[in-house]
Amino acid sequence: MNFDTENAGTWFYFLPKDEAQGGICIRILSTEQSNKIDKVCTKIKVEYKKGNRFEVPITDEDRYDGMVWDEAIVDWKSVNELECTKENKIFIMTHSLSFAKFFADSMEKLSESIKVENEVSVKNSLTMQSGKETNQTA
Repeated sequence: MNFDTENAGTWFYFLPKDEAQGGICIRILSTEQSNKIDKVCTKIKVEYKKGNRFEVPITDEDRYDGMVWDEAIVDWKSVNELECTKENKIFIMTHSLSFAKFFADSMEKLSESIKVENEVSVKNSLTMQSGKETNQTA
C-alpha cells in the first residue's frame, strides 16, 4: 500500500465543465494539523462542583474556524478577485453563504473520495497478500 505524505490539495471547480470560471483547491487536514489547531484554540477552565474538580475545555470557535479554513483552503481562482490569504479566506467564508456551502460540499466529496480510495487500496493489498500466500503454498 502506498502511503503518500504530501497533502497538496484537490481542485474543485465552480462549473466543472468550465474551469476558467474558477474554483478552490482544498485538502483534508492531517491529524497533526488538527491537533495543533485544537491545542492553540482550546483552553482548559477549571470548575468546582460539590467539592469535585472538573476540567472544562473552552474553544475559541472563531479562531478555530479561521485556522481550519486557512489550512484546508490551499488556493483558489476567480474568487471575487481576492488574493488567497488567511484574512480573505475568513472573510469569504463568513460573508458568502454560497462559497461556504461550495467549500463544505467539496470537503464532503473529497472526504468520500479519500475513503473510497483507502478502501480500494486495502482491498487490493489484501488480495495481493492472499495471492502471495496461495503461490507460496502451491
